[in-house]
Amino acid sequence: SDLDCDAPETWELSTGNPSIVVAIVDDGIQYDHPDLPRGIRGTDTTSPQGGTGAAINSWDNHGTVVAGVIAATMNNGHGVAGLVPEVTLLSIRAYVSFSYYGFTAMTSWTVPALDWAMTQGAQVTNHSVTLGMMDSATTAKYDQLRQNGILHYASAGNDPVVGTSWPANLASVHGVTGIDFVGDIAGFASFGPNMDYAAGAAFIYSTDRTGNLGFNTMLTYAPLAGTTFSGAYGAAQGALALSVNPGLTANQVDDVLAATCMDLGAPGFDPMYANGLLNAYAIAWQSALLRPDPESVLFRQNAPSVGSAYGQSMTGLGDIDGDGRGDFAVGSPLDDQAGLNAGIVEFRSGASGQVIFSVTGMSAGEGFGRHLCALGDLNGDGVRELAVTDPAASPGGLPLSGRVRIHSGASGALLHQINGSVAGSRLGQAICDLGDLNGDGADDFALGLPNASVMGTVGVGRVEIRSGADASLILPIEGQPGAGDLEFGYSLCATEDRDADGKLDLVVGIPGANTIGTDGGRLRIVSSGTGAVLTTMETFQTGARLGTEVVSWIDLNDDGQIDIAAAAPNANALGPNTGAVLVYSPATQSAIAGWVGANAQARFGSFLRVSPDMDGDTFADLVVGAPGQTDLEAGAGAIHVYSKYWARPRYTLRGGKPGDAFGTSAAVLGDIDGDGRAEIAVSALGNGTLQAPGWTAILPASNPANLSTLPAGATGAVRTAAGKVHDVLLVNGSGGGLDRTVRIGVGQEIRVGVVPPVDSTTPANFAVWAYLGLPSLSQSLTLPANSGELLFLPCTVGGGGNFVVTNNYGADPCGEFVPSTVAPWHSSAPNGLPFPFTLVYQGVITDGPGTAKATNAVKVVIQ
Repeated sequence: SDLDCDAPETWELSTGNPSIVVAIVDDGIQYDHPDLPRGIRGTDTTSPQGGTGAAINSWDNHGTVVAGVIAATMNNGHGVAGLVPEVTLLSIRAYVSFSYYGFTAMTSWTVPALDWAMTQGAQVTNHSVTLGMMDSATTAKYDQLRQNGILHYASAGNDPVVGTSWPANLASVHGVTGIDFVGDIAGFASFGPNMDYAAGAAFIYSTDRTGNLGFNTMLTYAPLAGTTFSGAYGAAQGALALSVNPGLTANQVDDVLAATCMDLGAPGFDPMYANGLLNAYAIAWQSALLRPDPESVLFRQNAPSVGSAYGQSMTGLGDIDGDGRGDFAVGSPLDDQAGLNAGIVEFRSGASGQVIFSVTGMSAGEGFGRHLCALGDLNGDGVRELAVTDPAASPGGLPLSGRVRIHSGASGALLHQINGSVAGSRLGQAICDLGDLNGDGADDFALGLPNASVMGTVGVGRVEIRSGADASLILPIEGQPGAGDLEFGYSLCATEDRDADGKLDLVVGIPGANTIGTDGGRLRIVSSGTGAVLTTMETFQTGARLGTEVVSWIDLNDDGQIDIAAAAPNANALGPNTGAVLVYSPATQSAIAGWVGANAQARFGSFLRVSPDMDGDTFADLVVGAPGQTDLEAGAGAIHVYSKYWARPRYTLRGGKPGDAFGTSAAVLGDIDGDGRAEIAVSALGNGTLQAPGWTAILPASNPANLSTLPAGATGAVRTAAGKVHDVLLVNGSGGGLDRTVRIGVGQEIRVGVVPPVDSTTPANFAVWAYLGLPSLSQSLTLPANSGELLFLPCTVGGGGNFVVTNNYGADPCGEFVPSTVAPWHSSAPNGLPFPFTLVYQGVITDGPGTAKATNAVKVVIQ
């Protein structure tokens, strides 16, 4: 109900995008204003000689205040911040000011101004001025640009009468009227049926010209009023929509802005307030909701309705329909087909995503489908079975005792039902297949009861190994209350035979264990034959809940033993519930690799899956879900795929819309499309509050050309500093994130920093290279001790677009390393640079001339 545009909330979603170009058609901009971005390009159409677009005479103040509303720099210690400070501005001086608000405009100036904006790639134009009488040439030019997808925004005018001024009254231009502090039309503002939106126009602080110039010659910032500002806010919010979702068409932007306006005045559109008050936060959310799905979706299946919790759980089943391709199951525990929240499980084809058959819950409120796990073939029909578990069920009136149902993978028929017999024990929190342990021809399985009491201590937990033939108990295994175990059996997975009894052994996650503190967590490997503890692996952080998920992955460190990946989704590396995944060596009982989430509440590690080779390197891959990951869209989610020799994700797939929660669960499918690499089905739970329904999609293994934009040097050197993976090279303060890429706008400054690892000498020897374009895979040299790869072979600097930027030591035999100081680096190609174009920066910490100790590379895309 407030009347501001919610800029601070909006900046959590977007501060603009350098690829979005806003042309300010005005009287020029002061380019050296301390609070405006550097590198603004422009032109002057008022002079036959042209110009730069800068403000010239003493009255050219108007364009500078407009620029501040749209894109004043934020977080720089100066006065104000624009609504979209990261967009790219163009300044077109198309008017000549001659007094405080007086100016001269001509068709012969305005038409070329609009033409130039179009040639420079503008997607948005701003006209916070009102012109005189209409002329057909200017009107036609506005129309032409709009037909080319360019959005126009103009001030309604400062004459408080009905009848919006020109060009705001044109059909191809959005007129924006102004309101005051209490939401009334400002006393100076024009209004009328040709307007589209309202925005703030009273007492607006913005960037004023400095020195003895400007509207207020005593200040660098001026408090001003006028529909100048509402028009500028209109342009900024159109640019915001495109920044969040560059794929929107001009018509879609119009729809977003109109749909998200706060209704003022008479209900619906009215001639005073038009569609209502623009709200940036609502615009950002709605634009993000229209973003496309993740890349390369083979098949997508939408939830039947918002609120069914479609995709809360998934599992791969192998081929159940005989077509030679892996199929999968999807749980929707709040589905209402068999009664309110009875739930449903759908068995779907991996070839098409279509439903093969489904099984519903037996009664309202059952929540059937909360947890799914594929078991082996229990009934001898050659098809794997499906376990559907609900640890919160209360069979027989025993609260939270839990229930497990095992259904035929071939038909969905119920094979076994196991009810918990002790209240609160939560039978079925975890279940996993263990192969045939007792030699009866049917796979057996383990069940977790993580809240079971042991020796009078509540919540220690127990695991039951049961027969797949008749579900009878084979072996109980209890947690150890004396060692601080809590929630023993919260997660389970089979691993290789470690005690040489010819049987698979069992990894048990114990996330509630009090190790170095409450809810630290631990893992144990126990014998499936005797229940004896074979190995214990401890947590790294209080409250991390290590062991919430566990999988047996690959021999990561080449010691001849399969290593274990464990999730700690509550780890707080970057804030609450950032999440982490660690890989443990059972041989050393210590972590040998690990990753953390990208942001607080990412819940990195919400699921773990081991998939057959997805990236073509022959090794099984680790898939990690992060349903709360926020990149451009809050809570859109992501999955990350890790392979054996890559310290960073082999590739990452992201949700397309805010609240998607993409990465809630997943099902491993195997090779679906015949390319020799495995596919995976992933769910996005959605967000009912945002009216974002859930969905699932079958995603192909990434095209080899898209696996990485750089050779293995992009992985960086795995060195720790304050517990984090350390990058040698930072570009504009960033190592480039998960895809090692930093994107900047034309004219934006590039700052390259070198940060020594904690074990380097001080000061560390370093060198920085730059490479125009992407180096070929052949131009790499493996460094010792897993410290990364050089992208450039020795003695090749200076050739093929390869340049030394700076280093801090003398020449070596190759003549590559010459003393230099940090300075701007410039390069040009004979025939011009492609646009957008790419630079690769490589930073190296050395032990001396010609030797390298650690390295990483960052790709910089200039767009």
